[in-house]
Amino acid sequence: MSFRKLGHRLGFTRETRVELSDLISESAVVTEKKHIPDDGSLIFLGIPTESYFITFKTDSREITIGNPSAFHQFELNDRVKLNYMDRYLASYDYIPPNFEEKQLIVREHEGHKLVSVYTDSVLRHLPERAGCSFNFTGC
Repeated sequence: MSFRKLGHRLGFTRETRVELSDLISESAVVTEKKHIPDDGSLIFLGIPTESYFITFKTDSREITIGNPSAFHQFELNDRVKLNYMDRYLASYDYIPPNFEEKQLIVREHEGHKLVSVYTDSVLRHLPERAGCSFNFTGC
């Protein structure tokens, strides 16, 4: 019996990884902003519990992120351009009798990886309010 077959029988060959789609660009509107104040419950550990959430709605989906900078940078009903990727959790394993190459077992949509968000006013150069943009790294 090969090592791959033995490993498969023992359950050691399954591999799980995060996969990202190609970059998706869509127009969206800021539909919700939610601030959850710090209740002080973890202050003794130096961990702030204050949270800032902002929701963007496109024609096909709603994307909510927890990010204080984006929360403060955008207002309700702002029209924005979103650049993001769909994020999937995929599991691969050998499917007997093929022990040469792992195959996809299951792939689940896990959320979105936001790359950038910017307002239309960047393009219109409105004097009342400078255009806003926000780049996401490590989301």
